[in-house]
Amino acid sequence: MKIKFPNTKAIISYLITALVIALLNVKLSYADILDTQTPILPNDMVKKLGSGIDVTWSEVPSKIDEYTTQATIEFANKGFKHFRLRVANDDVAAITAFLDQQIQDSLDNGVIPIIANQSHSFEDNPTAETQAAWVKWWGDMAEHYKDYPYEVMFDLIIEIASRSTLSDEPVEQLNEAYEQAVTAIRATGGYNAERIIIFSAHKRSDPTKLHLLDIPTQGNGYLIAEFHEGYASGPSIDPTNPHYYWDGSEAEIKLMSDRADAAVTWSNDTGIPIWEGAWMPGNYNKGDDYDIERQIKFLTDFIKVLNDRKIPHAVNATKKFYDVATNKWTALEPVVDAIIALSIDLSADLDTDEENQAPVWSNTTFTLANVEQDTNYMLNLSAKVSDVENYAITFAKISGPEWLTVSSAGIISGTPSAVDVGDNEWVISATDGENNSGINSGNIVNANFFITVTESIKFPPPEEEPVNTAPTFVSAIIEKAAITVGQGIAESLSNDAMDEQSNLLIYKKVSGPSWLSIAETGDLSGIAGAADVGLNSFVIEVSDEGNLTDLAILELEVLSIAAELPPAAPIEPVVDKPAIELDQSSAGNFSFSLFCLLLCLLLRKTTFRNKLF
Repeated sequence: MKIKFPNTKAIISYLITALVIALLNVKLSYADILDTQTPILPNDMVKKLGSGIDVTWSEVPSKIDEYTTQATIEFANKGFKHFRLRVANDDVAAITAFLDQQIQDSLDNGVIPIIANQSHSFEDNPTAETQAAWVKWWGDMAEHYKDYPYEVMFDLIIEIASRSTLSDEPVEQLNEAYEQAVTAIRATGGYNAERIIIFSAHKRSDPTKLHLLDIPTQGNGYLIAEFHEGYASGPSIDPTNPHYYWDGSEAEIKLMSDRADAAVTWSNDTGIPIWEGAWMPGNYNKGDDYDIERQIKFLTDFIKVLNDRKIPHAVNATKKFYDVATNKWTALEPVVDAIIALSIDLSADLDTDEENQAPVWSNTTFTLANVEQDTNYMLNLSAKVSDVENYAITFAKISGPEWLTVSSAGIISGTPSAVDVGDNEWVISATDGENNSGINSGNIVNANFFITVTESIKFPPPEEEPVNTAPTFVSAIIEKAAITVGQGIAESLSNDAMDEQSNLLIYKKVSGPSWLSIAETGDLSGIAGAADVGLNSFVIEVSDEGNLTDLAILELEVLSIAAELPPAAPIEPVVDKPAIELDQSSAGNFSFSLFCLLLCLLLRKTTFRNKLF
């Protein structure tokens, strides 16, 4: 059996506190001082938590001023095992001024202190600025308490309201905030590298929403998940409310059991233990409809559901049961006594006499599926190792190629490159915080993992299909030869449009005089009438197989019938011809001949005239 002794500082603090209390004639508690200097595993911690209570003397200003050590002693003597110290102030210096004493009082009286952040600024207005301030708050608080015993735990957020945008799914901002806060806490060093951190789901810590949470990468195996059954403000008398309770019917118990089972299922899947962080025996703030007898009936059924599943819990809240100003219990003291009477001591499950058993791999050699180079690879190893005590297991890569990494939670991931093609081997270890995985003490046996990286097949890039473009007319205005009235037309548009892809082109008339028809092939047909004389304009369209189109204007002149006769031949101008040139002899002969002709004509005329008379 391991025996642990509190350190000198804790002993002196306890003696001083005891002396002061004795001088003031104040009741003492007889609990052990809590001052563990070695990490406490989460599965061990939940066995120590038992029944606890949400504390308001760390939250409400008037209660802060009224608090004395006697309040802690009273609750410790009742049998409460942990305090959920709710703090709502954003000023770390102002908080620690009173919280230091309350935490030390808790440790001195055997009560585990859980610092729980109310986070109103961040929850009500989750911007990048308020998130950064909330993360810094936790970093500052962790720095202040980094050397406090491992019993001190950090509860990141008390409860996220359904109305908060942090509850909007998927809960990416909430997961990011948890990752940042846990990382900030771990970075402060001291005991915080392995101090237990508590985180919860959205929508009022709904256990059915736990599966939407990402496990913080810096959890280091020291995490507990908080959930609320939905009774943080007590049960409801409304039968339509999912938190209805009146007489403990089978249906009412099933409502409790279903939510508790959802939390248990998630815990089993992740290996992270769970804690019910806030419940109330009566609806004190919403009607106070339950008398003490019915409150005890409710808490009896409720705690049984939790006890059956070995889930520790914290009742809400101290101000309902105890007046810190007078250090007197209220009329609800019988309810407190009933809660404690139903508490079960899970610490009995802590087997300190037997040596912790190491985790065990299901095999010593694992051949995993092949992975192609340049392909992302990921696998969860948690199912391949088990631990008898059900402790949280931390994984580590002992050796192997650099491309594959191993997280503490057992997630292996990476992307192999061309240089990794072939057989790859790793050695990976698992530990529960006490012993490395091995067959016997001093003989560490880890698991060997083999992955074959195959060469990726390089396919030529697919040929890009040509982009179809619209056909175009060769001109915006297409002119054809004139025709006359009554004359048929024999023309075609087939040479007036072009297409880069050589698609089949289809022509049609969009508008224009009705006498002209255009076939799909572009052939023109029709006979113009007298009414069509003049310039005829048509809107024409050409389209391709992809229904891409272009438009143009077709102009065609129709002539009248008279205009059909060919025009008269032009009259040639008279050109003076040169006179016939005669020589003298020819001229004399011509003159004599002309003289004789005229004489004969004259004589004939005279003879003809004498005959008449």
